[in-house]
This record gives sequence, structure tokens and C-alpha cells, in this order.
Amino acid sequence: MSLSLYFILVIFFLFIALAVTVSKSSPSNDIYSEISTEEWLCPICGFEVQVGDICIYCDTPKGLK
Repeated sequence: MSLSLYFILVIFFLFIALAVTVSKSSPSNDIYSEISTEEWLCPICGFEVQVGDICIYCDTPKGLK
């Protein structure tokens, strides 16, 4: 094998090692753990809210009846 093939293999393995290191060091997806994903119907406009506690059309909170 020529020297350039060894050089390409070294770069490839360094890239794989870098990708593994970055994937292990990234934080978990705790950002989305506090979002309410329960579906509910808005009592004012009738829109079916799929995520969150406030209707995106009329700004009505979930608990309002």
C-alpha cells in the first residue's frame, strides 16, 4: 500500500474518533422534558392544541373553562 492510502485511513479513523467524542459529550435532550404533550381543545376557539399549555391562536391558557 502506498503512503497516501495510510494517510487517508488515519484521517478516516481520526474523523470517526472525533465524531464519537462529540456525540458522547453533547448534553441530553432535557430541554424537551418539561413540555406538556397532552392534547386538549381550546374552549374559546376550538383549536386542538397538541403541545403546550397555551392556545397559539387566541392565547387562552389550558385550565380556563
